[in-house]
Amino acid sequence: MQNVQLHIGALLLVVAANAIAGCDPEPEPGITPDATEISDATAPEPDAGDSQPARLMGTWQRIDDAGVVQDQFIFDSDGFQYDAFEDDPQHLAGSYTTTDHQLVMDGVTSGQPGSTRVEASYYATDSSLGIGAFFPQGTHNGAVGSWHGHHITRTLDASGDETMAIGATGDLTLSDDQTAHFEITPADGSPLQTYDGTWTAQGADIYETAFEQADITINFTFHLDEDAALSQVVYSRAQAAHRQSRRVSSRPWWAARS
Repeated sequence: MQNVQLHIGALLLVVAANAIAGCDPEPEPGITPDATEISDATAPEPDAGDSQPARLMGTWQRIDDAGVVQDQFIFDSDGFQYDAFEDDPQHLAGSYTTTDHQLVMDGVTSGQPGSTRVEASYYATDSSLGIGAFFPQGTHNGAVGSWHGHHITRTLDASGDETMAIGATGDLTLSDDQTAHFEITPADGSPLQTYDGTWTAQGADIYETAFEQADITINFTFHLDEDAALSQVVYSRAQAAHRQSRRVSSRPWWAARS
């Protein structure tokens, strides 16, 4: 049986930007992809009372095991920037809004027509940012319960009309008998994907699910953040990025295909 590890990867912003232009833009000058050299002057002081919008402010990075920054977000009062550094450098910048753990980013890439809109559930702690995070639907006991999240990237032409949508909405159920059920609704209108499998605790607030589909086993690793959200794609605040242990690879859950 083939085993496929589906964990965190570069955000589908990269795919969307390529789809708009069909070419690779130059990376934004002046940004050094080194986790030990990037400071984060805009980050708020840790405060248990911080609201989610306040916690979102700052620089967030995803780094590999060698400490190299793969991609990063910067959120401040003027808007956001997204940069992917490895393999296929990309830069996207624009405005964003947040409402009840929902993040909407509208951005453009220099020299490219049209724009990109990203709609995603999110959860930010003082040190980590979960993109496409899952939130409990009703009561839950730790990870046990029903969870809902989404991450959708839309490409728009110069007139503002949608030309493509990628990503998905997800509904995850983890039962106390350690069985798991996952339904993924693709944003492009393709059929609903349904997975049944199991889940296990891998450590403090870390859970791994295993779903069998035909001859493939699909694994996702989730982190339970502050007993409030399950996050798979996790970024670390820049000044603490090299100390974080949440370094995994490959595709995010919303890019899964059976």
